[in-house]
Amino acid sequence: MGLNTWLTQKAMARILGVTQQDISVHARSILAENKKFQSIFVRKMKTENQRSRRNYYHQVFLEMISERVRTKSAERFKMMVGRNRKGLGLRMLMISE
Repeated sequence: MGLNTWLTQKAMARILGVTQQDISVHARSILAENKKFQSIFVRKMKTENQRSRRNYYHQVFLEMISERVRTKSAERFKMMVGRNRKGLGLRMLMISE
């Protein structure tokens, strides 16, 4: 994934092997823990074939949710991200301070 990848909850659910409702629960929890994350990781966007705007989440937010999910798909995703991106925890710590 590129640095500016944005996904819907439905897409995140497919990647992590959970339901969209599971993603929603984890998203609300993460956003409640740190209000800054809403403005950093969530954007309302409208694509060409959509009539209304919907929330899209930055790929880093997907990585944060993957830390809370316990499925084989999530474990594979975390391994892939770990190989491609070092120091995510440090960057997240800097954002939250």
